[in-house]
Amino acid sequence: MTEVGIIPLMSDEHKNNITQTIKQHGRRLFNFIQSKVANTEDAKDILQDVFYQLAGNTKPVEQLSSWLFTVARNKITDNYRKKKPELLEDIFIGDEEDDNAVVNMLISSGNENFVSDSSDVTTINNAKIFLDNLMPAVAAFDLQQQISAQQEALKKAERKYKNLQDDADDFQKKKKKIEQQIEDNQKDQKDQQAEIEKQRQLLEALKGRQK
Repeated sequence: MTEVGIIPLMSDEHKNNITQTIKQHGRRLFNFIQSKVANTEDAKDILQDVFYQLAGNTKPVEQLSSWLFTVARNKITDNYRKKKPELLEDIFIGDEEDDNAVVNMLISSGNENFVSDSSDVTTINNAKIFLDNLMPAVAAFDLQQQISAQQEALKKAERKYKNLQDDADDFQKKKKKIEQQIEDNQKDQKDQQAEIEKQRQLLEALKGRQK
């Protein structure tokens, strides 16, 4: 379950800023988070929590990149703290797969004045629309990560294939060289045999002159 902090009333400009932030910083932030946690799903959840916290932030952020990474580090620490209880729960309850994520959202108009369905239906509906629009952006980012990873896997496979082709060419050249060396050696052996026979005959002729 993902818990989301207080989300204030948001203008269209703020919504667009959040979307642009995801596009601009999402990949680098995700790579950082993924290097610190045990699996990709945890990294995705933490990344989503970071952007939800940004959406609910009511104060101006001067150094956005630094702020995002600070929040991410805090979320990673929280994730570590939650792991031990989760592992114990897996031992006693079992491993149950659940593809549904539940988001708890608190909406405030400021000064802890929380909004509910009964007090402001329009704001609640606008918040739901915002989350509905945010999730496709997160899903698109996740898909882009998968595409990038697959592209890298393809490039790696292509590089290996190219190296194998280069090795094959080298082996063929070495094979031709060895075959030529064998052929030259066989010719040299025949020439040497003829030389041996020639020298033997000269020896026999010299011995014959001793009589």
